[in-house]
Amino acid sequence: MAQIKQLEAITSQLEYPVKTRAGFDRLVMIDSLVVKKTREAELKKQYSYLLTYQKSALQWAEKQGTLEEVLQAKLMLARFHEKMANNITAIQLGEELLNYEENLRPNQMADVVFLVANAYTKMEAYNEVLALEPLAEKYFTEENGYLKQGYTSAERIGMTYYSLRQYPKAAANFIKQADAYRVSGNQLMVSSMYHNAGLSFFKLKEFEKARKYYDTALIELQKPDGLGYVQVRDEEYKDYFKNVIEGSIGQLYFEEGNYEEALPYFLEEMKAATANNGISESRIVTKAYYNLAKIYFYKDEVNQAKYYLDLAFSSIDQFDDTESIILLHELRGKVLLRQNRTKEANIFFDRAKEISDSLEKQRLQRQDLLALAKYDVDVKEIALETSQREARLTEKIAANQWVAIIIIGVSLLLILFFLLKLQRDKSTIATQKTNLESSLKEKETLLKEVHHRVKNNLQVISGLLQLQTKKVDTPAMQKVLEDSQRQIHSMALVHQMLYQQDKYSLIPMKSYLEKLVGQLMYSLPGNTIETNIDVAPIDLGIDAAIPLGLLLSELMTNTSKYAFGLKGGSIKIELKAVEEANLSAKEYIFTYADDGVGLPKGYEKKFSETMGFRLILMLTEEMGGTIDIDGINGVHVTVQFKDA
Repeated sequence: MAQIKQLEAITSQLEYPVKTRAGFDRLVMIDSLVVKKTREAELKKQYSYLLTYQKSALQWAEKQGTLEEVLQAKLMLARFHEKMANNITAIQLGEELLNYEENLRPNQMADVVFLVANAYTKMEAYNEVLALEPLAEKYFTEENGYLKQGYTSAERIGMTYYSLRQYPKAAANFIKQADAYRVSGNQLMVSSMYHNAGLSFFKLKEFEKARKYYDTALIELQKPDGLGYVQVRDEEYKDYFKNVIEGSIGQLYFEEGNYEEALPYFLEEMKAATANNGISESRIVTKAYYNLAKIYFYKDEVNQAKYYLDLAFSSIDQFDDTESIILLHELRGKVLLRQNRTKEANIFFDRAKEISDSLEKQRLQRQDLLALAKYDVDVKEIALETSQREARLTEKIAANQWVAIIIIGVSLLLILFFLLKLQRDKSTIATQKTNLESSLKEKETLLKEVHHRVKNNLQVISGLLQLQTKKVDTPAMQKVLEDSQRQIHSMALVHQMLYQQDKYSLIPMKSYLEKLVGQLMYSLPGNTIETNIDVAPIDLGIDAAIPLGLLLSELMTNTSKYAFGLKGGSIKIELKAVEEANLSAKEYIFTYADDGVGLPKGYEKKFSETMGFRLILMLTEEMGGTIDIDGINGVHVTVQFKDA
């Protein structure tokens, strides 16, 4: 009640348009008390009017406020748009703010990463969510309010991999998170993570593993919470979640064709869903009815199937899972066909196809909007850099004008006419020097923009390849597209580092290789590979850095696919300079080694036959280097090359 009165007192004093710092501070307080803590539906219903005030606050901050206030205004606006499901606008504002990491407080950076990740998730841009993971790992801390008891990044990464349909990596992260929750004493979340692991193996059709983790989830759910853990869920919810797990076990029996075994689980799932309206969501109720309709259909009890289908259709008023609605229409069509009502069945089949086509169209539209949003962010970044460059140039010109006035004034008092003439000559030389420096600075900026645009174009190509992976059915083609994405990412990283530093022709290899290895570890299958990177402080030109990055990407991809079993292994990467290098070109040695199974006998004969070896040899030749490959006791690759 006190908080409501406080909020009413603040909102009653809002000014529009915002004209003062006091008015701006009131909006900051409302953002903290309302927007951050209000759910999407309630925000749309009660507080949508605040959007115009926040836009006004940004206009005031850009004209009269400090940089800190401008960033605060953009953060408030981005958060509001994300809560209102205006995902494209939220992404545009959030990506702008990510460029100001040095100016934002850690808790603000955590808020920005959180809202941008949420917006990308709603747009199904899960690779973009993974790309934000290093920032999430850095800023999602207990001090910033983003960690609950026992939580680690494994849960977040597991959910992202599950959405990307990379189920083995999803399961590994869920199991890792379960161990962390067990240490903290949170038995409900231990059970939830094992259930998620079971769902991942179910998607892989590894039913025995799925059953193992479902059974483990039930056992863990019955255990008491550990000492020191503060329980936040009551026993009623645990009973409900027990029925959810058993419903998943029922799905296993159904997929195996054991309909009589599956039926009791589905009946219990339905009872739990309909009896716990305060706990379960409408989508859970609809799913329970659908499962019963499905199993009665396959038991050839059409009337019972129709009964539960009617209940399912009547419960989807707030159901927003479009793919499940498609399944309901398809099952309705099958039931009508079984009743020899072909014409009516075709209506439902056509409706399912129509919804499916509409869903795919919406996904493509989201991808287009996302690409346009990224382009808009890049344009704004370039405009900002240009504006800052012009402001600096104006300040320099103004400063030079004052210096010239002072010099001329002093000269008139102290020196004769011939000294004044000499001073004017010096002033001309200084002006020419300033012009040359300005011209050089402009060329450097243009070069920086070129690298920036090349990086963005490579990211667009990567995004197109990501779209193609959803359209192909063969695992081999999917792997080819994924390998191509990793290679493009390694090239894009070079151009990104070039425009983020002052040396526009040299790449710091220590930083580049560490970032590249980090990206590859997130994208490659397997979670038990350890990396040891030993790179000297070496700067290489782009002609050497890009082939070296592609070579490392190919080697790590091969290691991930073929080198290790379930126990995993380690990789060692080194880059050193050769002391005896001549003056015209420095010489370097790159070493890559893993402790895996090594190469099969006679591998030397396959160098010119396999695509992987041919690519490695081609990249070595492009660097003008020599290569030595040893496949005994793991794979050891040494490349010696020069960089002019």
